[in-house]
Amino acid sequence: SQRKTLVGREAPKSQLKEPYLAYGRLALAIWPLRKAIRSWQIKNNTTHLRFSMGQIVKSGKHENEIRQTISRISILGSGSSLKNKPENFDSLVDWWLGK
Repeated sequence: SQRKTLVGREAPKSQLKEPYLAYGRLALAIWPLRKAIRSWQIKNNTTHLRFSMGQIVKSGKHENEIRQTISRISILGSGSSLKNKPENFDSLVDWWLGK
């Protein structure tokens, strides 16, 4: 395509470079939960981020955002051909943990 042949100043600034595609997809997928995750990080600053999703799900306070995140992952993909896309709250926690 024409986009791929453009280099330097002619290349679109909004195009993600290959190393950042996975991060970009992750950011898009969890965007509805960004405030909940940030709030969790502030309250649990000594706890590893991997524990955040389980605690956010268990809190029951963000059901709509969790559903939106699951929906986004179903569109974007799980990030691995070996992993299933999450279909419910528990499988979202497993996906977050890399299970």
